[in-house]
Amino acid sequence: MSIPAQQCFQNFILSLLLWTTHYPTVAFYSFPLSPYFGKFLQNDDHAVIGSRESETTLTASNPKLELLTPEYTGINFENRVVETPENNITNNINIYNGGGVAVADINNDGLEDIYFICANGSNKLYLNQGNLKFKDITDAAGMNSATGFETAVTAVDINADGYLDFYVCHGGPEPIDTRRNQLYINNGNLTFSEKAKDYGIDDISASTGANFFDYDLDGDLDLYLLNYPTDVKFATKVDVAPDKNGVLKPNIEPKKPWDTDRFYRNDNGHFADVSKQAGIWNFSYGLSVSVADFNGDGYPDVYVGNDFIHPDNLYINNKNGTFSNQLAAYFRHTSMNTMGTDITDFDNDGRVDILAVDMFPENNYRQKTIQSPIDIPHYLSLVQNGYFEPVAHNVLQHNNGNGTFSEIACMANVYQTDWSWSGLMADLNNDGLRDLHITNGYRREITNLDFFEFRMDSMVSLIQTGKKSVTEALEMVPEHKIRNYIYENQGNLRFKNVSGDWMTMKGTWSCGAAWADLDNDGDLEMIVNNLEDPAMIYKNLSTEQSAGNFLQCKLEGAGQTPGQWAHRC
Repeated sequence: MSIPAQQCFQNFILSLLLWTTHYPTVAFYSFPLSPYFGKFLQNDDHAVIGSRESETTLTASNPKLELLTPEYTGINFENRVVETPENNITNNINIYNGGGVAVADINNDGLEDIYFICANGSNKLYLNQGNLKFKDITDAAGMNSATGFETAVTAVDINADGYLDFYVCHGGPEPIDTRRNQLYINNGNLTFSEKAKDYGIDDISASTGANFFDYDLDGDLDLYLLNYPTDVKFATKVDVAPDKNGVLKPNIEPKKPWDTDRFYRNDNGHFADVSKQAGIWNFSYGLSVSVADFNGDGYPDVYVGNDFIHPDNLYINNKNGTFSNQLAAYFRHTSMNTMGTDITDFDNDGRVDILAVDMFPENNYRQKTIQSPIDIPHYLSLVQNGYFEPVAHNVLQHNNGNGTFSEIACMANVYQTDWSWSGLMADLNNDGLRDLHITNGYRREITNLDFFEFRMDSMVSLIQTGKKSVTEALEMVPEHKIRNYIYENQGNLRFKNVSGDWMTMKGTWSCGAAWADLDNDGDLEMIVNNLEDPAMIYKNLSTEQSAGNFLQCKLEGAGQTPGQWAHRC
């Protein structure tokens, strides 16, 4: 093999062995074969199509949210992952994480428009024409943005002209120009111009999200940029160093210049990188960033959800241009592999709560065929070495009103939703309580235990002998499409799974999602970005079913932020 091929192969083995090398399963477990390799374990909740498994569709006979067809909406966007020797899971750790979606009224006509992110193809911008009909204006608007590996998008009125702009995040293994983030300025005529360099935020880090907010209360929007290290070897490696008192602490210093998250201060329309000065200097595999005032002092704080062994971060605003990570002061534990987060008041007590989604499967079959993210020895190793206490399931942090949170996901019945990405809380039935929608799924089952036990050796041999390339070998990794989830808030700190009752749910690889009133009828539609399936638009029928009440309003900012605000993913 050539040197590049050898290196690619080594990365491939490292990626596939990542979980079993660092998180071995408990010895007394016995894992039977999945139907992918033989039906030794009966499970009626999935169908096998060739080498691809998919959970069976739950069909809602009287839905509250109706799944519309692409033919009706005009939205035929599909996020496809193109695997090549240069771009695959062996050298791009986030290739299967999917893409984001932003909802924003780009022409101020009162109708919300939609912008979808495609990982390595053309993004799509759809203009809302009313009655849930959309028109693809991507090319005419200059918004196809088909270069590089794109991950997420944020809608923001960055120049305070009253028109919403788009900030697009890029990832990938190498710090090259196609990894620079892009800023599309709204020209006010359904066209956009790329201006990230002019504003100072054409960051070349591998990014997974961005959040614009006024951290210093000076009337303009600053930027927290969520990044991740591209070297996978530190994802599960306990790395400690002595502090000034000689006590071993987790080493969160960036290993490379672009490993850390970044913080940009808005100085009269140009952004200055003040990351170190602001206290945002870290090492973690970030997947979500949310903003809220956690301590009620009037200043916005930042919650960062991190993957693998690296704890989440709670950056409390010190009101002097700096932040300090005070996670341990507020929480007893966090999710192990935090994916999406949402900060909202789900119980209407006037205090913000936190939802963070993880990867714990719902049924016994999946729990026994998918690698457990942590076992007791490694859990103890993390805690004893100063890493924050993790739990390997979703968490729902209920605000106690005294500066502390109680984690109640198990009690609330929302702790196990498999490999989840977006967790959004919104009132979907107009009863005044925020319900919960969760997307999930992963393109290839790289943590499938049967694969490691029964196919790994043969796959390695085929690559070593040159009979298969790395990309061909990836086809040997199992595939499993999983249904999304929707839960009804029952008002007593409990949620009820109403998947298949409120919404038709089929097996998908779903990632980014957003909610918005797309038809201005007073209830909230759901928008979902899928991998290798058309995006899903769910029409909310609450108004048609005379369910509850609603209030419609338009928010106007003050000072230098007169424009609207929009959803972010």
